[in-house]
Amino acid sequence: MESPSYEMDSTPDDNIPSLREQYANKLVHQIIALRTFRPHPGAWINDRERLPDELGASELITIQRSRCAEFNACSFDVLLVLVRHLISLAYDNYPLERFTPLEEAVFDAAEKDLGWVDYEDWHIKRHLIDLLNADEVPDKRLNVPTYSELIKHPKLRQIFYDNETFRLVNRLFVKWDERAEASEYMSLTSHHPMVKSVNELHVNSQAALSKQISAVFNLRPLVNGGYLQFVSLRPEFLQIRYSVSQPSLPFSELRVLTFPAPRVQAPTGIPTRYRQEPTYHICAVVKLADGVGGMDKVRTYSKKGTEIVPAEIGNFENKELDIMSGKPWSIEENGEYMLYCLRASFASILDCS
Repeated sequence: MESPSYEMDSTPDDNIPSLREQYANKLVHQIIALRTFRPHPGAWINDRERLPDELGASELITIQRSRCAEFNACSFDVLLVLVRHLISLAYDNYPLERFTPLEEAVFDAAEKDLGWVDYEDWHIKRHLIDLLNADEVPDKRLNVPTYSELIKHPKLRQIFYDNETFRLVNRLFVKWDERAEASEYMSLTSHHPMVKSVNELHVNSQAALSKQISAVFNLRPLVNGGYLQFVSLRPEFLQIRYSVSQPSLPFSELRVLTFPAPRVQAPTGIPTRYRQEPTYHICAVVKLADGVGGMDKVRTYSKKGTEIVPAEIGNFENKELDIMSGKPWSIEENGEYMLYCLRASFASILDCS
């Protein structure tokens, strides 16, 4: 392959085909690519004007490639890897509202045949960075937040936080009277601060995850008397912030998650103590960057719980540094993580307590 000339702007490279085009009528191939093909680290940086004029063409290209490869865009790498993996698991990306241009661009990039040529991946990510920072002043155009900041950005909230696919509780709730006997269903708006707060799940390693999540459905006292209890949507996926300190939980205790989830009694709509116990399997873990300049990292899993090994395509030795160094990170280490879980089943149970 000839070295690229780098006489290009920061728009996405239209030469990268979508997976549907590259593997037409080959659904299994598309799924394998979504799960195992990862983009090259870095992003396109057009800073040749900052380099000495006396450098030759080959030296310019070498320095330029090095700067692009070393640019910390790992939060977008993690986002693309994760979205690709979730799409392969039938993630429904239908939004509550119209997608922002950045959200549309993320899904478009995630469905491309990434991972083969480094500078093509760099251009794709530079386009995403430019959309993210379109309203920023010029000297901050290359600002890339960490993954935890990125997914909460107003331009990206509909991918996870404001997407029904990841929403544990409904805006519906049951209002119980003083004797804890159901009286009526009530509702809040989906954007109500309480609904948004409850759906941003945050647990720690000092107690079983199922116990911490089921606490979301505890009765909550109301100012004017009685109690509130949220109703569960039992979503297809869960996104959970996980804080680890020692002694931590072994990974074996994180792989499967089951908890009681109150639900609406259909078809009458009469409030009852009816619940389901959905079972979730972990499908991805993101190790969040610990401070300025830190690196976000991602690990994905099959439905059976086995870790998915990235395909050795492109400049693999520059992609998977943990694998190549033989020093992989562990979710049992102190730090902050994001857990992504896929619903496996939800068996119904009538709670007569």
